[in-house]
Amino acid sequence: AGLGSALLTLQPSEAAADMTLTSFKRSYFRWVPRIEAGRDFLVLELGTAIEKETWSEVLKTFELTTVSQEGSAKAELGIADKSSRIDRELLLPLKIWVTSFAEKGTSPKQRKMDKQVDIIKVSLEKIRLAAGAEGRTPDPEAASEAWEKALAAFNQYVKIANKGMTLQVRELTGIPADVSTYVAAPARPTNTYSQAGSATQKYQYCDDKGCVK
Repeated sequence: AGLGSALLTLQPSEAAADMTLTSFKRSYFRWVPRIEAGRDFLVLELGTAIEKETWSEVLKTFELTTVSQEGSAKAELGIADKSSRIDRELLLPLKIWVTSFAEKGTSPKQRKMDKQVDIIKVSLEKIRLAAGAEGRTPDPEAASEAWEKALAAFNQYVKIANKGMTLQVRELTGIPADVSTYVAAPARPTNTYSQAGSATQKYQYCDDKGCVK
């Protein structure tokens, strides 16, 4: 199955309501680190696998796997939701963060960012097929071309997001034209959203702009 069916179970759950500065920052610090990790994955892992023509590694990123914790009720009953790394680490964070720019419903900025996510999604499906999915013969040229289109759409998404964004958070960084100069995102602080809900948790996230509870 393609990416479309997998994403049906991964639609954004955050309400697309008008964002106050505080709620925007919370959304930013929750999702931008994931977007940056997804950018690393797109460039350093998927791009490298395409360049080396290790098609089994490319296809592995599209495999649907269970995301429920081992031993959970859903896992025990065999009804746990499944998704791919592509969905979880790249498409879902991009899609959900778009809702941060809502203005009494969907805003022009949201629609422009959503369009780029759709381009990335289509490009990734082309990569999956070019890597030999569904019994096809791998097509390195088609895979590379689709990957480059995904990078271009990611950069356009970043450009749209950064325009007019509050100065209280840092702008997102795009992917350089010369990907050999790409530098992975710095390691996340230990007090990120991943610890949210812990009794000792004080902040959701901190960076050089400060901390958000």
